[in-house]
Amino acid sequence: MLTREERALLLELHRIVGESSHRVTRAVGEDAGECTYPPEGTEGAWTKSDAKALASLQLTPSQRRALRKVFADHAASVLFQCLSLIDGVTDPQLTPLRHWSGLRLVVRNEAEPAEMLHDAFFDSYADYAKQAR
Repeated sequence: MLTREERALLLELHRIVGESSHRVTRAVGEDAGECTYPPEGTEGAWTKSDAKALASLQLTPSQRRALRKVFADHAASVLFQCLSLIDGVTDPQLTPLRHWSGLRLVVRNEAEPAEMLHDAFFDSYADYAKQAR
């Protein structure tokens, strides 16, 4: 049985998938603004040329709906794969470990300092790029 916190996390992940897919679909044919992934200054980072190319696309409402569903599916797939790693039902591919049993997310004690994963995510991109080559 899920804890209240685990259920809240899963519901938030679904909300984020929905909001992200709507936001990215709206960006097609308009000014997409800045994309943060891959991080600026790395190979493959977002350029003004990318923004211009995306802004030039003109979609019909049905194309936009279909694209939103594709974006939502891909965002959900990323989260599902992440949760599978956390649950230990799949193994890390870039950093093989002798035994991977997953991770356990626990309710954080605010008094204990901890690395913030959302900050470490972008900071770890250079390491990922080296290993992925």
